[in-house]
Amino acid sequence: MIPRILRRFTQKFILQCRQVTTKTPGNPYPLIGALDYVPETPILPEDMPELRYLNPKTPSDDNSEAQPVRPGSKVQNFSRQHNVLFWTDAKPPRGQGKLNSHGFRIRYSKNHTFSNYDEEPLGYKPHPLTDKVLWRYLQKKKTPLWVYATAYLGPNNSIAVVRRKCAKKMKAALYFALAELGFDKNGRALKEGRKDVFQGTFFLTGYQPEKVMAAEFGVVVKDLAEVLRNEVILNMTTGRTPQRGGQGQSRFPNKRY
Repeated sequence: MIPRILRRFTQKFILQCRQVTTKTPGNPYPLIGALDYVPETPILPEDMPELRYLNPKTPSDDNSEAQPVRPGSKVQNFSRQHNVLFWTDAKPPRGQGKLNSHGFRIRYSKNHTFSNYDEEPLGYKPHPLTDKVLWRYLQKKKTPLWVYATAYLGPNNSIAVVRRKCAKKMKAALYFALAELGFDKNGRALKEGRKDVFQGTFFLTGYQPEKVMAAEFGVVVKDLAEVLRNEVILNMTTGRTPQRGGQGQSRFPNKRY
C-alpha cells in the first residue's frame, strides 16, 4: 500500500516539475535552466517611471517634497500644539542661481517643519510608527535649526554612496556658511552674549549629485553664505535664545491645518 502511494506521489511530483520547468507562453520563466533563459526587456509606456524611481529612498527629481499631505487628527493636533508645520511651508529664497550652478537648491522656512520622508506615518491612514515619529520631532524641538538633506538619482542615476556623500557635503557647506554668519550648526550664536538665534528649517536638495561632488567646497560655502546673508538670515533670526533644556519657542504665529 505504501509503495503504491509513494509511486503516485512521485509521478504527480514529476509531472508538476515538468510543467513548471518547461518554457511556455504561460510560463516564460522556468525554474530549471533559468540562467540560460534571458527574458525580453518589457516595453513600458513613456509616462511610466522606472521601478527604481518608486523607491522613496532614491527619489527622482520630481519635486516630491513639495507635494501636500492629508494629515490625521493626531498629527494635526501635534502641529498646532508644537508649531511644527509641513514641508510645503518651505520656500526657495531669491538669488540662488549660483547654487543651481553647483547642482543643488535650497528651501527654507522660518518655522520647524516635518520631513517629507515621514509622509506615510504622518498621513491620514493609521500607521504603527506615528507615535514614535511625533516623539522624535518633539525631541528635535530642543534644537532651534533643523536641516534636511536629500540627493536625487539625477540624470546619471547616481549610486547610493554618491548620494550619501552629496548630502553630507551640502550639510557641511551649510554649517560652514552659518559659521561665517556667526551661528553654529544648531542655529545658536557662536559669540558669547549674542542672543539672536537662527531658527527654522532648511531643505537641501541635490538634483545633480555628481555636479555637487565636483564643485569646489570653498566656492559652495561662499555662495551659500551670500544667499543666507541677503534674504534668509533676515527672516529666520529671532531676538531671544530658546531654553536649551526645554522646547524652543518660535515667535512666529501658528499656522493652522
